[in-house]
Amino acid sequence: MSGAASGPFTCEGSALFFLPAYKDAVLRGNSEMTLMSSTRFLRGTPPPGVELVTWAGVFRGALQPGTYTEKDLIHSNIEVAAVDLATHKRLSGLKRVKLVVKSVSDMGVHEDVVTKRGPTRNDKIVGELELVIGDASGQVTIQATFN
Repeated sequence: MSGAASGPFTCEGSALFFLPAYKDAVLRGNSEMTLMSSTRFLRGTPPPGVELVTWAGVFRGALQPGTYTEKDLIHSNIEVAAVDLATHKRLSGLKRVKLVVKSVSDMGVHEDVVTKRGPTRNDKIVGELELVIGDASGQVTIQATFN
């Protein structure tokens, strides 16, 4: 991470594909990617001075090897991009995303137990993600590796 906060960090990320039987028309047939780093939520270790790093975005279709940018994102009710600093300042708003998917592995189908709206498939992604979050008052660049 660099910018308004900097340093190495560990995080957790996931990828879900919303199968055709999913009951939300916006999400159905599309893929969600998430990233979180927060000691408060026991999801990795953010850099010094950062309390939370969180990002979620929905990409069109099933993820395949290739490069995805903010132009491939669709608007949904689960999109978020925020970095909470220890000074109680929040940087938010996605400026740029670049996701390079090297491989995708099907990790199994399950019912969405949170929303109960239908089946999703867990995907294991190997690749790299670069995010720019924030605005003129402060922004961070995040580089993460999924393996």
